[in-house]
Amino acid sequence: MKTKRHLLQLCLLWAMLLRPAVGQAQFTFTNDNGAIIITGYTGSPPGALILPDTILVGGANRPVTGIADGAFYNYTSLTSVTIGTNVTSIGDHAFDYCTGLNRVTLPNSVRRIGNSAFASCWWVAGVTLPSGLTNLGDSAFSYCSSLTNLAIPNGVSSLGSSTFEADENLAAVTLPNGLTSLGSWAFYDCPKLSGLTLPASVTNIEDGAFNGCASLTSITIPNGVSRIANSAFMGCSGLTQMTIPNAVTSIEDYAFATCTSLTNLTIPDAVNEIGRAHV
Repeated sequence: MKTKRHLLQLCLLWAMLLRPAVGQAQFTFTNDNGAIIITGYTGSPPGALILPDTILVGGANRPVTGIADGAFYNYTSLTSVTIGTNVTSIGDHAFDYCTGLNRVTLPNSVRRIGNSAFASCWWVAGVTLPSGLTNLGDSAFSYCSSLTNLAIPNGVSSLGSSTFEADENLAAVTLPNGLTSLGSWAFYDCPKLSGLTLPASVTNIEDGAFNGCASLTSITIPNGVSRIANSAFMGCSGLTQMTIPNAVTSIEDYAFATCTSLTNLTIPDAVNEIGRAHV
């Protein structure tokens, strides 16, 4: 009886020891000089997914430092993801079209979130961006229709094109003091966006950056901006107050088109180019 009990205990111990290896075996990956890049998942369609900190390779635990482009693209059954603490880069389209995803946990080690990395993740309502983040790609969180608020870390100096496009419930965004550039269509069609202050460091606002932000009521363009781009504030129908700095020399086509509540606008003397239907 005692021998059988010991055998059972040994079997249970082996099962516990083997369990992490079985879980890790469900991930596909590449080995980049000892750094592991996860490329996909071979297990049953996951609901909650935890990406490991390390993976056992050649008898040694190797750090998981990246998630490859498209690694979990269109994993519609995925409901939550926790990313390991050694990951520094999340590739382009890594979680694009994960339409069931509602919770994302990112470690502070992440420096880069690639193009369309979390695009069309309809049910993600809140994300805490890592404090170490420096690169936020084009369309990174576009079409995340449940996202309501976001704080962008101080290390991010520019927003890519369409970063938050069509985030229809996004109401408040905190921009970092070191931000210099907002890419084209960065906040296009974010009709509930109302809480926004442009940092003094901003020098570039690209085409359509705030097009369709109907809930914006006032905005002050920083002194370093010299150009108001095409359609930059088009469709901001709630905008009643706009301050344009003296450094602006060009107001391009449709810059303030259909801003129906904007009844007074002072154009600085330095402006020498005004496009079509600027208001």
